[in-house]
Amino acid sequence: MVMVGCIRIRTLPIKLLGTGLMALLEPKLREFIMFCIERRGSQWPALYDEMARVAGQRLFDDMGYEELKALGLSLRVNGIDRTLEMVQQVTSSISEQ
Repeated sequence: MVMVGCIRIRTLPIKLLGTGLMALLEPKLREFIMFCIERRGSQWPALYDEMARVAGQRLFDDMGYEELKALGLSLRVNGIDRTLEMVQQVTSSISEQ
């Protein structure tokens, strides 16, 4: 949860990614991406393939495509740019630690 003024929100819209604003990912999405990185590494497109495999087999907290989409992560080809931005946000936060 994040407080913005007097409004409590869970996440900021994904469209804010890449705009220079620090957008927050849903924690479950961050964990999903980290899970996939630990399994396959962070090289793209191998990581994308692993994310699709993990979602298809529901290997992370029994979450599949629909559950991930509800949290803001689409693994469809037309959403690949936003997915890559999310991955970059997670991997850059790892390198900053």
